[in-house]
Amino acid sequence: MKKIIIGIISLLLSFASHSEIYTDAGTKWYGPYTIKSVSRQIQHVHRVSIQFNESIETTCELNNTTRRVTNVADNYIVVDAIFSGALAAQAQNKPVRILLTGACHATHGLNLWGIEVINE
Repeated sequence: MKKIIIGIISLLLSFASHSEIYTDAGTKWYGPYTIKSVSRQIQHVHRVSIQFNESIETTCELNNTTRRVTNVADNYIVVDAIFSGALAAQAQNKPVRILLTGACHATHGLNLWGIEVINE
């Protein structure tokens, strides 16, 4: 019986150590940061931008300088999901981690493809 209990506890502990959200190659999670502002625009494409209170450290100087990340997509569902998560985090003053990918675009920086609201 002891061996079974120890085995179950070991298994549960191993799951806890792998709770990081999976990401594809070329993408990276950054943060945690708190949100200063969130904006949603439609100018030929759907766009959501998030600006942070803290300095951010990414591989793109534009994002670091402006403290802003943006998703530009033809898919309003993706943009609305990120917008909704960002608004929820801002309203509750919760920190977030952001998933960025792609090359450093001259206007938008790295592309924002995910948001994780952190409950501390």
